[in-house]
Amino acid sequence: MNDLDQKQDAKEFAINAHAEAGQLYGTQPYWVHLLAVVNVIRRFGLDLICPEIIPAAWLHDVVEDTKVTIEEIEYLFGKKVAKLVLAVSKLEGKNRKEKNKIANAKMKAAGMYAVALKLCDRIANVENGGPLVSMDQEEQAEFRKSLETKGELTEVWFHLDRLLKKK
Repeated sequence: MNDLDQKQDAKEFAINAHAEAGQLYGTQPYWVHLLAVVNVIRRFGLDLICPEIIPAAWLHDVVEDTKVTIEEIEYLFGKKVAKLVLAVSKLEGKNRKEKNKIANAKMKAAGMYAVALKLCDRIANVENGGPLVSMDQEEQAEFRKSLETKGELTEVWFHLDRLLKKK
């Protein structure tokens, strides 16, 4: 499967999975959020250095929010995409704080592109006035402390910080 096919297949798969689950992004279809994440990734040029990040962006919430399993993602889209999706999926923990701690450790272990995917997810949420913006503001210091690596994604971190300070 070439990159274009994989991106289109991931897009269609994710849109269908979220629609079947009846999931909305506020009052809009869930794909609106997914497209916003993809657009943030493209804006920062992350897709040019990590081709798997666009399919992972389309799929980043399906394991967490639908009946889709990580095994299905790996089978259909490959190990690299599945690794990114799994890294940003909050599947373990008793409460939001514990889930974030576990997810942040998974993202850090998975590497820079998993962190980039989550940063772009948060940027899309803040730019579009998503329902969790106030929580993102409260969690930003801990999020940054647990995931920031010197010299990586500096422009993306700066943009998210600036957005959260405006809100």
